Amino acid sequence: MIFFTSLKCGRCRDIHDVFNIEALDIEEVILTEENAEGLAELAWHGLVEEARRSLPIIIDDEGRAHTDLAEIVDALASRAKDALAARLGSVIPGTDSCEGGLCSIDPLFKTSA
Repeated sequence: MIFFTSLKCGRCRDIHDVFNIEALDIEEVILTEENAEGLAELAWHGLVEEARRSLPIIIDDEGRAHTDLAEIVDALASRAKDALAARLGSVIPGTDSCEGGLCSIDPLFKTSA
């Protein structure tokens, strides 16, 4: 997945406030005048005119471009759900990272003797 963005894009900042793009293993391409490689990648996908109209743009894993904000959020939410499921699914019962029951409310309460 590729996330085309700009430092001046408010919607891009809003997305960053909700989703950790790096943790979701999404390539972020920040479009600036100095980023010739990023602009070339945008052009390779045929999205220069679209980027002039609106950012962000996401290229999904199937190679489809999404410019509609609702579609972008759906794609990111799906990616986040899959990433979390993969992380939680990799936990082997009895050896998970919730040492001492820290992933429950039990440590918050003192038990009476």
